[in-house]
Amino acid sequence: MRLAITLGDPRGIGPEVCAKALAALRAQAEWVLVGPTGCGVEVHHAVGDWPAGGTDAAHAGQLAGRAIEQAVAKDPRMGAFSHRHPSLYASNAA
Repeated sequence: MRLAITLGDPRGIGPEVCAKALAALRAQAEWVLVGPTGCGVEVHHAVGDWPAGGTDAAHAGQLAGRAIEQAVAKDPRMGAFSHRHPSLYASNAA
């Protein structure tokens, strides 16, 4: 199974929930984490930068929207998410 997972609103609990959920999901699926850098979670496909202590709702919404757009992007050559992070496939290669 291939999954692209977005962090959600960088001001909320999305990044923390993703980190905890992915610890259990790693062995069950091929996944790519999509979102802004600076949220305390390493993303595999960055859609921008979130400043430490950021509170700008409009910027948070833009980043969350970009993550969704990128997560649903398809690459016709691969039939899946087009930005693959090499470290993902070391432990769960198909």
